[in-house]
Formats: sequence, structure tokens, C-alpha cells
Amino acid sequence: MRRFELEAILGAIDAGKIIMEYYGKKVSCIYKEDQSPLTQADLQSHMVIFKRLSSFFPFCSEEDPIDLSERNKRKYYWLVDPLDGTKDFLAHTDDFTVNIALMESKTHQPIFGVIYAPVRNELYFGGESIGSFRVINIEGFYKSRDLHCVEKIFPPVQNRNFLIGCESIFHNTKETDIFFKKFNIERVKIGSSLKFIALCDGRADIYPRFNGSKEWDIAAGDSILRGIGGNIIDYQTQKPIQYGKEDFKNNFFIASIKIEAQNILQYFHKVEIR
Repeated sequence: MRRFELEAILGAIDAGKIIMEYYGKKVSCIYKEDQSPLTQADLQSHMVIFKRLSSFFPFCSEEDPIDLSERNKRKYYWLVDPLDGTKDFLAHTDDFTVNIALMESKTHQPIFGVIYAPVRNELYFGGESIGSFRVINIEGFYKSRDLHCVEKIFPPVQNRNFLIGCESIFHNTKETDIFFKKFNIERVKIGSSLKFIALCDGRADIYPRFNGSKEWDIAAGDSILRGIGGNIIDYQTQKPIQYGKEDFKNNFFIASIKIEAQNILQYFHKVEIR
């Protein structure tokens, strides 16, 4: 494990500890231009991760995004969501995470990602070139960096003959309802980037997103999915989703691991969802 990858994992844990200092307490909240909430927990998490990682590569965070020209200056850059699922955090659903991705500037693709869910004490990391992993003893790993606290994860093997889809707690849409009904997909409600973890664990097979999202929402999860053979398909292009956009906005997408789930997109693209 390279030093900056280790620091990304430790930074996610540090950020989770800071977030938990605010969790369950009355926190002030303001709303940004896109009406997404911002709390002191978001800002403090950002600062903790920034201190850990900014000396390695350019640091681009939801709370302090940088221009595309800045992202292109070095071979790599960080793409961070310090508190993914702020609405879940405020609603005490436990479904919020810290997302850290390392992006390659030439291709603007994620090559390493970390997702940490502090309430659930779940941490995953990985990438296409190294595979993906679960930290089974987070405190032990934090103290000793012992790789015995880490286990490799593999594509889930399912025996069921139906699909389970991730439905957002706060961002479900009419189009998503149509999608689930069209293909008789059972639903499980999950917040934030934990939807990607549900795919990795086999608790779900597919995650359709027919609502707005930003690159920092998905890059870490995308990297971990790639580590076990999954991907995120752009609904418009039917190709792997692209990054490196000036405004960070994603098209609608479908994330999955199972081949059956991925094949749905080939048909569904021809179906009117609006």
C-alpha cells in the first residue's frame, strides 16, 4: 500500500471521528445554492482530510472545489465528499459516509477510493488495479496499520432469481419508481454512498440514479466497484461514466455488478421513463 493510499484511509477515519462529535446533537445548518445542506460537521471533516492529503496532490472537495485547470496540473488529484449524505446525518438515519477518491488527471478516472461509514463502523477501499478490500478491525488498523485487519472482497455470488435495487432515502424520483416496476426489482432504501457498499456485499444488485449527483458523490464508490468487476454506466451514453467536468455534474446512471443487472440498461435505454 502506497503512503498516500494509507493516508487516505486514515484521513477518512479521522474525519469520521470528527463527524461523530456532532452526530445526534443540535447543529446549525445552512443551504447552498443547489439547496443541499451544509453543517459544521461537513466543514470540520473537510479540514481534517485536507490536512492529511493536500501535501500529496491537488485537493478538490465538495466544500472547496477547484477548477478543472487546477485538477489537471498534476498526475493525480483528490476528489472528496467530506460528509456524503448530510440529509441522512441530520435525520439520524446512520446512512452517511466519508468519500475519498484519487483521480488520474489524464483520464479523469478514479483509481483508488475509500468509503467510511462512521456510525456503522464500516470501511471499504480499493481500485481496479489492486482489487477491493474491507477493513474488519478499523481501530486495530488505525493504531498498527496491520494488514491482518483487512480482508479482500470478491464479487458476490447470488442464488436468487430476482434483482434487488438500491432506492435513495431522500432522492427517489418518479423515473426511479418506473424503473423498479418495469423490471420487477425489489427495493431496499439506503442513503449516501452506502448504496455502492450494498452492491459489493451482495445486499443489492443494482443502483439506478435518475436524479442529480456530482462527481464527488460517486468516484470513491465507482473505484471500489471496479475493484470487484462492477461499474457505473452513464444512462445517456451507455458507456462507463466520465469525470473531469467543469461543473462536476453527472448524467443519470446505473451502477451494478451482476451481468443481468447491467444488461437491463441496454433495454431500458429504449424505454421512455419520463
